[in-house]
Amino acid sequence: MKKSSIIIYTVLLIFWFYFSGSAQDISLSAGIDRTEMLFEETVTMTVEVKWPGDITQFRFEILPLPGTENLKVLGTTSTISSIEENNQEYTVRTFKYTFKPTKGGIGAIMPIILSYITMPDSLPGDLATQEFHVSIAQPVPPPEEGGLGLVYVLIIISVVIVVIILIVYLVRKRKGDDTPVLTPEQKLLEELKTIRDESSVDRKLFYTRLYKLLTDYLTAKYDIDTVRKSPQEICDKLGSLKLSAGFKEKYSGWLIQADKEKFAPGSGSPGDTIRLITEIGNHFQSIDTDTKSEAK
Repeated sequence: MKKSSIIIYTVLLIFWFYFSGSAQDISLSAGIDRTEMLFEETVTMTVEVKWPGDITQFRFEILPLPGTENLKVLGTTSTISSIEENNQEYTVRTFKYTFKPTKGGIGAIMPIILSYITMPDSLPGDLATQEFHVSIAQPVPPPEEGGLGLVYVLIIISVVIVVIILIVYLVRKRKGDDTPVLTPEQKLLEELKTIRDESSVDRKLFYTRLYKLLTDYLTAKYDIDTVRKSPQEICDKLGSLKLSAGFKEKYSGWLIQADKEKFAPGSGSPGDTIRLITEIGNHFQSIDTDTKSEAK
């Protein structure tokens, strides 16, 4: 065998092992919560993408809505979490689709193709779900007798509701709208208290909600677009604003810490969250107090 042929075969073998190993790093599973349903019910499909490592291992395209027959998409949700299996960290992205029947018979949910790019090599790949079918019962026809009486009842209820709404509107208009308009700082402080009361014992949930609270404040206060932006990109945008260096450094630290702790495998110390809540609360309480003093 020629030397050039040996080199070509060796390169091809290396590429085969490299690409086949990357494809096995990520997996996709899907399922539906029922295969038979009444016309008035809904069916939920859950799609789970799992890979070893953290969230930065892969970049994903937007997961499209599946094609359907005799069904329509009623709503979608997505979550991302970090788990540990056999001393290995895994990242799990979960997508849920809720479907409502449009016609009795056999409903079909077509396969979804998930496109991704392996980082940092920028190698593209695709994963696909299977096609699902669900048996849909025929809708129950409305009762023929007493239909006119039901219409009258609905008309009366509608009139009563309209009258109540009108009375409430007139009363509020006469008294004036006394609802105070909250500043971005006041909204952050209120939500911070809620997070402390509801999520301080769940470390991952606490930092997940705190990260969203911090990004929402930047959007409301400084009109910074944080959607699909990494913490570093958000911090860079914050750094370009004409604010004090101390504030930008402190806020960037909170943001990066919250993002990092969302996926930390350990439980950490409860005192960490209490100290962080106190630090953030004191900072924005002082800002709110200064704002009120300037208004006076």
